[in-house]
Amino acid sequence: HHRWTALAGTAALFVALTTTWDVFDAIDMKPLPETPTPIANVQPVNAVYDEIFVLNGWDADVIDDGIELGLNWQATTRTTTPYWFSALWVGPDGTVAPESIIWQGGQTNYPTACWTPGQQIGDTITLPLPADAPSGDYWLSLAMFAAEEAPQDRLGVTLADGTFGNQVGLGPVRVGSVGDE
Repeated sequence: HHRWTALAGTAALFVALTTTWDVFDAIDMKPLPETPTPIANVQPVNAVYDEIFVLNGWDADVIDDGIELGLNWQATTRTTTPYWFSALWVGPDGTVAPESIIWQGGQTNYPTACWTPGQQIGDTITLPLPADAPSGDYWLSLAMFAAEEAPQDRLGVTLADGTFGNQVGLGPVRVGSVGDE
């Protein structure tokens, strides 16, 4: 008789906990998303963002509506912060993109809080170009920050040559042909 009472009590407790799981802000039990595949044939960068992340390499392709930027990242330590990225282009005539593109790793499907130290993470983002974008060499500015609402509070970055700043310049990326200018 006690065995059935204990079993019924356990079952009632289980039902009570599962129906109130969200109320207690329980841990999300979903599996981690699949790790984004690193980008092949990248140009090396080795820029270190605040000793937390390394931008190992990059590549860019010009597509119909913009520049598709591929980035290979590596975490050096675990973080619980889902950091944000921003990128913008500077045209061959010095024109700057009207606004930065802001995103999280893997288009928010694989944020930095999921990254395992040492793991290579590939990420791709498209920077739109206007239909009348002039041909020539474009440069890209890439920054990282902790709060979406504060993109001006960028992480510091040490470049491979030892210089320090708050963004990495990537390029040139050739848009159109030089003869089109």
